Amino acid sequence: MEKTLTRDKIKTEKEIAALKKRILELLKKGRISEAEMETDTLASMESILEVQHMNVLEAKRATAQLATAAATRKRLEMNARMSKINSGANSNAFKMLEAIEADKAQKEQAAMSQRIYMEAMTEGSGTQVPHARRQELWAQMLDEAGVDVGERLSEAQVSTREPERESAPEEPTPEVESDLNERLRSLRAM
Repeated sequence: MEKTLTRDKIKTEKEIAALKKRILELLKKGRISEAEMETDTLASMESILEVQHMNVLEAKRATAQLATAAATRKRLEMNARMSKINSGANSNAFKMLEAIEADKAQKEQAAMSQRIYMEAMTEGSGTQVPHARRQELWAQMLDEAGVDVGERLSEAQVSTREPERESAPEEPTPEVESDLNERLRSLRAM
């Protein structure tokens, strides 16, 4: 299932690349309205690609969960065998040592499967607002094509708000600094 989803995702990525080329060609030929409609299609295809990406991640998570469940089952079976072997440990110490080594190896494998599962669970992808994404793609395509759209740019809304600047950390006042030094001395005294 994971392989099929990955193949579909790759196919969509190739279609997106071809569509971007087509949009650039339309822009270079001056067929802006057609290019703009194709950009809508591009935005839709990118949304589909995001869904496909999430499906691939979900398939990976499911695979990791199955591996973890299998490792847990094996570990429980080994624990049952160890319990049985421990009851007869006086008769065969070698079997007990062998069972302990096998149990240790299975616990390591289960821990690795659990790490893989947790990494897969923490992966994620955000979704963007389709209209905003469409506008971003449109601007990118126009920029790549080098099309002059002065008239369209004058109609665009320009943000007058300046980006916030990070302020430099303030120096502590002498009172704060002496208080901090006093706390440091009391901590060192402990």
